[in-house]
Amino acid sequence: MKKYNVYLSLLVLFVLTSCTTSSIATGPGYKTQASPVVIENADPLDVSIAVFNPGIPAESDEYGNKGIFPELRRAEAMYMAVKLRNELSESKNFGAVRVTPDLSANSDLYIKAKILKSNGEDVEMKVTVIDSTGKSWIKGKKYKHRGTSFLFDNPRNKDADGKLKVDPYQPIYRKINSDLASYLRKRINASKTEVIHTTAEIRFALDFSPGAFSDILREKRGKYTLKGRPSSDDPMMKRVQNIKYRDAMFIDTMQTHYDSFYSEMKPNYSIWQQEGYVESKAASDAASRATGQ
Repeated sequence: MKKYNVYLSLLVLFVLTSCTTSSIATGPGYKTQASPVVIENADPLDVSIAVFNPGIPAESDEYGNKGIFPELRRAEAMYMAVKLRNELSESKNFGAVRVTPDLSANSDLYIKAKILKSNGEDVEMKVTVIDSTGKSWIKGKKYKHRGTSFLFDNPRNKDADGKLKVDPYQPIYRKINSDLASYLRKRINASKTEVIHTTAEIRFALDFSPGAFSDILREKRGKYTLKGRPSSDDPMMKRVQNIKYRDAMFIDTMQTHYDSFYSEMKPNYSIWQQEGYVESKAASDAASRATGQ
């Protein structure tokens, strides 16, 4: 336990004093599906992933019972969002995939997630995915994964210094990507893709000029319905597109800072996952023995 607390202290100290650099470290991981999902005659959908909800209880008395370290969870909330972004980007199922502070950024697809558990051995999160029309692709689904001793003990998963090279949580990001790919393949076609793109664009325009296109986009209880299409040579739409382009460039710039945080955190976080697994498994084994007795 003492050694585990030392590693935890090092990780928390890093989180509190982290500096930004331009280096990017993706690290090894598990493979995604071999072939990307491509919608013929349609541009791929852009994705916005909000920094995860860390799932920190309001009452501090619950921290110990649930094994929650607030500083670590807040760091994980950003780290995990970047991990999911990387998984979706590498799958090539989507267009631009970006991490954003919240879901106010303009996008075709929005992902929000809440961390329910993370202790090295077990990871659990609740995920919701909604497109620009308000249609839910994934609605509050819980994803769980438990690491195995084989993963942590396998020499192939470690570098020359004995440090873990793979992320024991990787399967959970891969599963989310798999569910999104399945929905994309089975339920989305070129026509629906165009509606999602157009709805996202008009929603962005309405933020700047609420009355400009209100007659062709209606909202009711979070659902958006197109009643028409803006003209391709509409001067207002062209101005909005220019603003949208600059907005996208700003969000792309933010990715550098998220990548810096991710790459700086990764080595210490990997150590914490290893030590956390040992402690968590020992506790669960002890509980099982007690129950048996």
